[in-house]
Amino acid sequence: MQKLWQLAQERDLFAACAEIESRGDAPQVASAYAEFANWVLSDRHDVPAMAGVSRAGIQYSLSEAVRCQEKDPDRAQELKGAAKSMAYNLGANSWPGWNDQNIRLNASDLAAGLDAARLNLRLGKELKRGPEPMGNAYWLLGAQQIADRQYGQARDSFDHAAIEFKSAGKEDYELMARGYISLARLLAGTPGAAEELKAAIAALNGRQSEDAKFFAQQIETAREVFQRTLSKDDAR
Repeated sequence: MQKLWQLAQERDLFAACAEIESRGDAPQVASAYAEFANWVLSDRHDVPAMAGVSRAGIQYSLSEAVRCQEKDPDRAQELKGAAKSMAYNLGANSWPGWNDQNIRLNASDLAAGLDAARLNLRLGKELKRGPEPMGNAYWLLGAQQIADRQYGQARDSFDHAAIEFKSAGKEDYELMARGYISLARLLAGTPGAAEELKAAIAALNGRQSEDAKFFAQQIETAREVFQRTLSKDDAR
């Protein structure tokens, strides 16, 4: 990873991508792209570079999937799956609701995250993924839509997520998605949404699972982030 990063710094990011594509067959290249994108974010905290590597890896994987679709449909599916995973990571890593102090996101980063969330959902449908991954895909899109202040669309996405999680038997996740519906309503200024959100968080905290308690805390964190952003904008 360090050698690829050095190449990107001494020359440019495209040179690093070309080096990745010179290594192994298509699935190996896709995996290398994903690994490098994750390293760039975790080690260098460089969101634009992470997004650039991710988008290059996604495009490579999708192009290779088209190229081998007729002769090797299984490989095409594998490559589409790799693109989907990179799209999910890009969307999740470009969401301000985590309130990660090491990450700074600008408008371009947010736009890339929203687009990646859309792609992740589309590929999930094309690959006929099961209810749990589809629930995650709808959740990610809703999360990005909240960041983009598309509150009505976010509520719809979170509702789809809750339905998918219910179908998967993931009750904690379903309650989490319902909590985000209340958060979207709160941010949109819907009357009574504050009480709804409080009840949703209490329901999660009342469950005896690590996931539920994590979800409750994360919703609280997201609320603080987005309400703070709204307050700053109102003060301008």
